[in-house]
Amino acid sequence: MADPAMANPAAPVCALCGAPRRPVPFGAPRLCGALRCAHRHAAMPADHRCRVCTTPLVVTQWASGVCADQRCRDEWLAHRPRRLEQARTARRLASAHARRDRAAAARGVPRDERASWRVALLPHNPARPSRQSAERADALEAHLRTRLAEARSLPVTGEAQLSAPATADTGEPVSPQAEAEQALLGAACASCRGECCRGGHNHAWITADTMRDYLRRHPAHDDDTIVARYRAQVPARSLTGSCLYHTDTGCQLPRDLRSEICNEFFCSGIDMLRGQYAEGDPLRAYLLHRDGDVLKGGQFVQIAVRRG
Repeated sequence: MADPAMANPAAPVCALCGAPRRPVPFGAPRLCGALRCAHRHAAMPADHRCRVCTTPLVVTQWASGVCADQRCRDEWLAHRPRRLEQARTARRLASAHARRDRAAAARGVPRDERASWRVALLPHNPARPSRQSAERADALEAHLRTRLAEARSLPVTGEAQLSAPATADTGEPVSPQAEAEQALLGAACASCRGECCRGGHNHAWITADTMRDYLRRHPAHDDDTIVARYRAQVPARSLTGSCLYHTDTGCQLPRDLRSEICNEFFCSGIDMLRGQYAEGDPLRAYLLHRDGDVLKGGQFVQIAVRRG
């Protein structure tokens, strides 16, 4: 079926018979109002009509499910999914807060204190440890040598100054509040068991920039020394299907050897806690695991702030 409006997109014509029609509001089918067109439109299969405005589709539009109107395409591909995800998130949060309040009531927490236990919706890695094959360490070594060759071939410029490792002492004192918040975030990460680490495979997210940063800090180390340091940290057992450094108790690789993303990444669940506590606030969280829209578990965590 040809689309009569395609000949002159600016002309308001009926999408079925091509007769002139009055302008219709966005979301309404572009029909002339004749009874015969209304009957034809009603008899059409649902997947032959635009999912937004229900205007009849031409054959080439059946697969996408939307008509040629850019507003319909934007609505279906971007705006509607965003609104649906926002609605799902709101429902999950409402469910999580209700679950926290019920659990807090069972623990005897006063009603006016329950909101101080901030909710975090975290993923969860259910994998268990298994023996690691020697081939994984060999694959890591091949990856490291390739990244080292790339790092050494890059010219040294002012833009190449990378950040210092996360464990570096900047000389600035860390407040007891910030120290306690880091401990709380660590407890939340431990509760998740490293779902974000699953993509590390045999490369541990190590890039040429990771190696370049290492060389900047240890310019006297040759490739064999560097590879030996990384191989020495490979555990005998790691979580199945995850990074080769990922053990049941966390990452085996010291922070100064990890990639930038491993030291700096925070998932959306951790971001629900990170930076949310004002000075003097109790460092409290209620941790839940999210499996789609299903919430599991429920753990109260509180970190004492060191005083004096």
